[in-house]
Amino acid sequence: MAVQRVLEPDHVDLDRALADLVRSLSQEGEMSDEESTEYYTLLCDDPSHEVVLIDCGPCEREVILAVRMVTGQSLWRSWDLARQAPVALLGGLSAYRAQSAVAVLQSAGAIAEWRQELEPGERTATSP
Repeated sequence: MAVQRVLEPDHVDLDRALADLVRSLSQEGEMSDEESTEYYTLLCDDPSHEVVLIDCGPCEREVILAVRMVTGQSLWRSWDLARQAPVALLGGLSAYRAQSAVAVLQSAGAIAEWRQELEPGERTATSP
Protein backbone atom coordinates (compact mmCIF):
# COMPACT_ATOMS: atom_id res chain seq x y z
CA MET A 1 0.00 0.00 0.00
CA ALA A 2 1.62 3.23 -1.12
CA VAL A 3 0.37 6.37 0.60
CA GLN A 4 1.57 9.82 -0.34
CA ARG A 5 2.10 12.19 2.59
CA VAL A 6 0.48 15.58 1.98
CA LEU A 7 2.11 18.63 3.51
CA GLU A 8 0.24 21.68 4.68
CA PRO A 9 1.01 24.93 2.81
CA ASP A 10 3.05 27.53 4.65
CA HIS A 11 1.09 29.92 6.81
CA VAL A 12 1.76 33.58 7.36
CA ASP A 13 4.10 34.24 10.25
CA LEU A 14 1.82 36.09 12.68
CA ASP A 15 4.70 37.47 14.72
CA ARG A 16 6.20 39.08 11.64
CA ALA A 17 2.82 40.46 10.57
CA LEU A 18 2.21 41.93 14.02
CA ALA A 19 5.69 43.48 14.09
CA ASP A 20 5.08 45.05 10.66
CA LEU A 21 1.76 46.46 11.89
CA VAL A 22 3.39 48.00 14.97
CA ARG A 23 6.23 49.41 12.87
CA SER A 24 3.82 50.99 10.37
CA LEU A 25 1.73 52.53 13.15
CA SER A 26 4.81 54.00 14.83
CA GLN A 27 6.03 55.49 11.54
CA GLU A 28 2.77 57.38 11.04
CA GLY A 29 3.59 59.62 13.94
CA GLU A 30 4.21 59.63 17.62
CA MET A 31 1.16 59.21 19.82
CA SER A 32 0.75 61.42 22.83
CA ASP A 33 -0.44 60.13 26.18
CA GLU A 34 -3.81 61.80 25.60
CA GLU A 35 -4.49 59.83 22.42
CA SER A 36 -6.31 56.57 22.77
CA THR A 37 -4.50 53.30 22.25
CA GLU A 38 -6.06 50.77 19.92
CA TYR A 39 -5.78 47.06 20.61
CA TYR A 40 -6.24 44.37 18.01
CA THR A 41 -7.23 40.80 18.66
CA LEU A 42 -6.01 38.29 16.12
CA LEU A 43 -8.46 35.44 15.62
CA CYS A 44 -7.80 32.20 13.86
CA ASP A 45 -10.13 31.77 10.89
CA ASP A 46 -9.76 28.01 10.93
CA PRO A 47 -11.09 26.35 14.09
CA SER A 48 -9.44 23.14 15.19
CA HIS A 49 -10.66 19.83 13.83
CA GLU A 50 -10.44 16.22 14.92
CA VAL A 51 -10.12 12.96 13.01
CA VAL A 52 -12.46 10.15 14.07
CA LEU A 53 -11.99 6.52 13.05
CA ILE A 54 -15.50 5.09 12.85
CA ASP A 55 -14.76 1.56 11.64
CA CYS A 56 -11.79 -0.40 10.31
CA GLY A 57 -13.73 -1.91 7.46
CA PRO A 58 -12.65 -5.18 5.82
CA CYS A 59 -8.90 -4.38 5.67
CA GLU A 60 -7.99 -4.17 9.37
CA ARG A 61 -4.26 -4.72 8.84
CA GLU A 62 -3.93 -1.87 6.32
CA VAL A 63 -6.01 0.41 8.55
CA ILE A 64 -3.75 -0.30 11.54
CA LEU A 65 -0.72 0.66 9.44
CA ALA A 66 -2.51 3.82 8.26
CA VAL A 67 -3.38 4.72 11.88
CA ARG A 68 0.28 4.28 12.73
CA MET A 69 1.32 6.54 9.87
CA VAL A 70 -1.22 9.24 10.71
CA THR A 71 -0.72 9.30 14.49
CA GLY A 72 2.96 8.42 14.75
CA GLN A 73 2.13 5.93 17.52
CA SER A 74 3.66 2.49 17.92
CA LEU A 75 2.23 -0.50 16.11
CA TRP A 76 0.77 -1.83 19.37
CA ARG A 77 -0.91 1.50 20.21
CA SER A 78 -2.21 1.80 16.63
CA TRP A 79 -3.69 -1.68 16.84
CA ASP A 80 -5.28 -0.74 20.19
CA LEU A 81 -6.77 2.47 18.74
CA ALA A 82 -8.13 0.67 15.68
CA ARG A 83 -9.81 -1.94 17.91
CA GLN A 84 -11.50 0.82 19.97
CA ALA A 85 -13.34 2.30 16.97
CA PRO A 86 -15.19 4.61 17.00
CA VAL A 87 -12.37 6.69 18.48
CA ALA A 88 -10.92 10.17 18.00
CA LEU A 89 -7.41 9.65 16.65
CA LEU A 90 -6.17 13.22 16.34
CA GLY A 91 -7.29 16.60 17.60
CA GLY A 92 -6.34 20.25 17.25
CA LEU A 93 -5.68 20.02 13.51
CA SER A 94 -6.32 22.49 10.73
CA ALA A 95 -9.01 21.50 8.25
CA TYR A 96 -6.37 20.70 5.63
CA ARG A 97 -4.44 18.32 7.89
CA ALA A 98 -7.63 16.67 9.12
CA GLN A 99 -8.79 16.08 5.53
CA SER A 100 -5.38 14.65 4.62
CA ALA A 101 -5.43 12.25 7.58
CA VAL A 102 -8.95 11.07 6.69
CA ALA A 103 -7.88 10.54 3.07
CA VAL A 104 -5.01 8.30 4.23
CA LEU A 105 -7.34 6.28 6.46
CA GLN A 106 -10.00 5.95 3.77
CA SER A 107 -7.42 4.85 1.18
CA ALA A 108 -6.59 1.98 3.56
CA GLY A 109 -10.26 0.95 3.67
CA ALA A 110 -11.34 2.59 6.93
CA ILE A 111 -14.50 4.53 7.55
CA ALA A 112 -13.28 7.84 8.99
CA GLU A 113 -14.42 11.43 9.18
CA TRP A 114 -13.09 14.80 10.23
CA ARG A 115 -15.15 17.30 12.14
CA GLN A 116 -14.81 20.55 13.96
CA GLU A 117 -13.87 20.19 17.61
CA LEU A 118 -16.30 21.55 20.14
CA GLU A 119 -15.45 24.79 21.89
CA PRO A 120 -14.83 24.52 25.63
CA GLY A 121 -18.20 24.50 27.37
CA GLU A 122 -20.10 23.14 24.34
CA ARG A 123 -21.67 19.74 24.69
CA THR A 124 -23.34 17.38 22.33
CA ALA A 125 -26.86 16.21 23.05
CA THR A 126 -26.91 12.99 25.00
CA SER A 127 -28.66 10.09 23.37
CA PRO A 128 -31.64 8.68 25.27
